[in-house]
Amino acid sequence: MRAIVPYPAGPTHFRAHARLRVELLGTITAPGLGAREVRVRDLGVGGAGLEIDVVGATEPLLAAEALVTLSLRAPTLWDPLALSGRLAWARSIEPGHPRRAGICFDHADPGKLLALFHLLGAHAADH
Repeated sequence: MRAIVPYPAGPTHFRAHARLRVELLGTITAPGLGAREVRVRDLGVGGAGLEIDVVGATEPLLAAEALVTLSLRAPTLWDPLALSGRLAWARSIEPGHPRRAGICFDHADPGKLLALFHLLGAHAADH
């Protein structure tokens, strides 16, 4: 059984909300980008950390602050959960490796926030 270790949050850390390590699939969409498959590596109420496969690309994937939609797929969801937000940061680790990016969610829909809260609770209970 794998231990659940939330990423730190609070006054001594740059995140306002903790994140859980997850292994979920999703799709990120943005104007000018279209849709790209992603692996969600950490997830919290405030945002998500992603890996995006971009083989051979050297140009920036998206500009910081770009508006995006992340559609999460999980075994506990009937349909994908589409969360809107903005790109907080993006970088390549090494050529040929997935790019990493962070999204800060914009919770304009309380129903989607509640669905995210339930998804996080179900993920924590399963692990």
